[in-house]
Amino acid sequence: MKLIFRIFLLIALVNCGSIKLTAQTKHGFIHEEEQEKQWVDSVYNSLTIDERIAQLIMVRSFSNRNQKYTDSIARMLAKYNIGGVIFFKGTPVSQVQMTNRFQNAAKTPLLIAMDAEWGLAMRLDSVISFPRQLALGAIEDDMLIFDMGFEIGRQLKRLGVHINFAPVADVNVNPLNPVINSRSFGENRIFVAHKALAYMKGLQNMGVISVAKHFPGHGDTDKDSHYILPQINKPFYEIDSIHLFPFKYLIENGIAGVMPAHLSVSAIDPRPGSISSLSPLVVNDLLKEKLGFKGLVFTDGLEMKAVVDFASADSVEIKALLAGIDVLILPLNVPRAITNIKKAITTGLIPENLIEEKCRKVLSWKYKVGLANHEEIPIENLYNDLNTPETELIYRRLAASSLTLLNNNDNLIPIRSLDTLKLASVEIGYSKNTSFSDRLKNYAHADVFTIEKSASVAGFNELLNKLKAYNLVFVCVRNTRQNPPEYGINSLTRKFVRNLSEKVKTVMILAGNPYSLRLFENAENLNAIMVTYHDTDLSVDLTAQALFGAIQVSGELPVSPSQNYKAGDGVKTEELKRLQYSIPEETGIRSEWLQKADSIALKGIVEKAYPGCRVLVALEGRVIYDKSFGHHTYDRKRRVRNDDIYDIASITKIAATTLAVMKLYQDNKLDVDKKLSYYLPELKNTDKNNIVIRDIMAHQARLQSWIPFYKKYLKNGNPDPAFFSNTKKGDFVVEVARNLYMDKSQIEKIYDSIAASPFSKRRGYLYSDLGFFWLKQLVERIAGVTIDEYVYENFYKPLGMNNTAFNPLKKFDTERIIPTEDDREFRKQLLQGYVHDPGAALLGGVGGHAGLFSSANDLAVLIQMMMNKGYYGGQQFLTPQVLSEFTRTQFPLNDNRRGMGFDKPQLVKEANGPTSISVSASSFGHSGFTGVYAWADPKYELVYIFLSNRVYPSANNGKINKLNIRTNIHQVFYEALEKRDNQGYDQMIH
Repeated sequence: MKLIFRIFLLIALVNCGSIKLTAQTKHGFIHEEEQEKQWVDSVYNSLTIDERIAQLIMVRSFSNRNQKYTDSIARMLAKYNIGGVIFFKGTPVSQVQMTNRFQNAAKTPLLIAMDAEWGLAMRLDSVISFPRQLALGAIEDDMLIFDMGFEIGRQLKRLGVHINFAPVADVNVNPLNPVINSRSFGENRIFVAHKALAYMKGLQNMGVISVAKHFPGHGDTDKDSHYILPQINKPFYEIDSIHLFPFKYLIENGIAGVMPAHLSVSAIDPRPGSISSLSPLVVNDLLKEKLGFKGLVFTDGLEMKAVVDFASADSVEIKALLAGIDVLILPLNVPRAITNIKKAITTGLIPENLIEEKCRKVLSWKYKVGLANHEEIPIENLYNDLNTPETELIYRRLAASSLTLLNNNDNLIPIRSLDTLKLASVEIGYSKNTSFSDRLKNYAHADVFTIEKSASVAGFNELLNKLKAYNLVFVCVRNTRQNPPEYGINSLTRKFVRNLSEKVKTVMILAGNPYSLRLFENAENLNAIMVTYHDTDLSVDLTAQALFGAIQVSGELPVSPSQNYKAGDGVKTEELKRLQYSIPEETGIRSEWLQKADSIALKGIVEKAYPGCRVLVALEGRVIYDKSFGHHTYDRKRRVRNDDIYDIASITKIAATTLAVMKLYQDNKLDVDKKLSYYLPELKNTDKNNIVIRDIMAHQARLQSWIPFYKKYLKNGNPDPAFFSNTKKGDFVVEVARNLYMDKSQIEKIYDSIAASPFSKRRGYLYSDLGFFWLKQLVERIAGVTIDEYVYENFYKPLGMNNTAFNPLKKFDTERIIPTEDDREFRKQLLQGYVHDPGAALLGGVGGHAGLFSSANDLAVLIQMMMNKGYYGGQQFLTPQVLSEFTRTQFPLNDNRRGMGFDKPQLVKEANGPTSISVSASSFGHSGFTGVYAWADPKYELVYIFLSNRVYPSANNGKINKLNIRTNIHQVFYEALEKRDNQGYDQMIH
């Protein structure tokens, strides 16, 4: 399956127009020996000695400066025929424009380079930032790192870049290393080597030169070579066995470039003040001769203080070339460097054939990366090409796979028993809710607190006192930095976390560098710690999913932050089959294939089929489409939000009543093949005595479709004062609407009228609400509690369905509840938070056929539980056998498609039917009068939720059905599945 994913990814990226397939055989480089030799000879012979020297130089360029700056760089490149440009901070479009200008004006094509260790975002805006190498060091699957390298290579090529100064191959054994630190894969030489190789292969398979740095190893320093010359005084055996190991491994496997560091390594070059990047003992003797490296050798920046302050300005470039360097990076003064090197050739200090050898080598690599046939880089669609869904998918996989769980006392994570939680979430470092707290809401109710890290002692103490009331607290340490010594985490924050862990069960989410764990006193006393390595919205979103078992945690610490936490530590967790939240590409579906769903949903708004709607789709347990469209009402005052709550009308039949019946059936408390009168003896003396429960649930009990009960309670077109009061008093306690209460004695009369209603003359299937009135009574008689209590305690609460309830005004703010009809016939008011169905309203808002309110996410959770054969979040709610029995077609020989409670596809599918034409026979669900729809398809592992208030302001609006909005959107996802399967991507990496 992994191979299939990688084929999918490659084809997808090729389709972006970013990969040109040429005669590339070794890695992704052009391998045409005869043509290469001819081109190199031709170019070399056209160069003057000054230009041959200049071909060994790469200069700095920013792409966010003014035109005067750009002109100055262009003049310098043209004047000296310089070999290449390294781009630093800027924007993608500006960089491409400058690259095109520089290349078009160049006598000799330019090598373009970037320092893009964690991708283009290290230097450019408006692009995705991949994780730093320390996070990658936590990942088990190195192929994910290959994927990243390959994608970074694709992006670089799209920008016209040929060289990436990556990977960092340093083994970071010093936690206080100020310059490498999070840029390293970790402290284990073997893991560093393997991961560096994966990164390198990804780049070079894309045809981008990968440059390993910082030879012979910068991982055991406590000084930053940008500002001072670090001294390494370790014995050679230690350097050789640990720090050189990754470089040896990369060289053996064909890395194209190596960058020596600005270090003083006494075990290799004992001369006082020696600099490894300028040392023949380091470059020529060790790197080239002993280790056999044949590729390009680049200096680190020659403007860095480790060189500038410790080497003569007139000799630094000469020393570098004599040491074995091929390419001089960022010399302080280009014309002076060329002059000094030329003078050294004239005096015999530098043999001219050395310049020829290096110049030909550079030209050879220019040919290998395609510069013999350079083409202008198109600007059109640049941002989309750099930020593809596949790019995001790789980023998501890396971030999820790096998550590292520590401690995990009593196997707390993943969280299982939601119904026992009193949960709080604290985010330190921000003043408002973020993606962490937003995602938590999809799994459990949590009271959210935020506090700035600059808060006072009193502020932290006040928060601490509030949190004592909870039995579990997630504390997310955010707004961190990657650099020692404090990593952006102050002493007050650390003290707060310690004090909190002494008062209440605490899980710390460390959104930052794992080395900072050493700063947390008694961190081992925390119930669990989740290390995300980065402080990003995605990393904490994925953490929330992992905490609840939607995502498996598999990361391991790549370093040893303290005595209590060592490299290799990390608790693996299991998935609990809760919904994940991802992107379509995670399942092999391309996002662009789903744009039609947006268009259909928006068309419904334009055509005034509804003022707004919610659409959620989960495939293979992942939510891949989760969008809100339009507004609550046509006055467009409040936009639809993802957590809005809808009147789900007849979906109540499966989301409450059938759910309860299945539970009682499973517990052997109810037999669906018994007569209803067995449980409701008051029916024995009626003509409904012989009705069987299974027949009621399959809508073939010959009951009438519905009865307009409310009409007999009207007088002169208004609620009859004999039955209703504007205030709650005496027997007037059944709340039907705002300021409208019914005499409770009328409920029994409603049931009497159902019992007295004539049978339908039509035999077989006839959809009816009436039987579900009785099923509500049935559940309550057997369970001994009201149906709303029963489903809440047995399903909604443990499932984390915190936005689902009858009579939602008792639980939720009014503005979150989508209004339905402006009822001019019965209740004389706009209905918001009161059930639309008048029959359910007369029962006090709790009906067996209608009355439930819910959100798209809550319904998806419930339907996914059913798709999981009754399992969700570590709990078996219903057995597979029970679900199979209720969701199968009960009476196909009677031309009845229905299951028990559940709707099913037509037995003979027709266009414009009640379901998408492509649903499988095993699928099931229900629709609702208010414009809602919930459907599960086990064959395709597809969950579809559509919610709208099409009855606003009038229930007479039938455009949603005329336009087939619900089923047409559903069909879009089946068409996407067909496209995926036709292209061979029916199984994706999981």
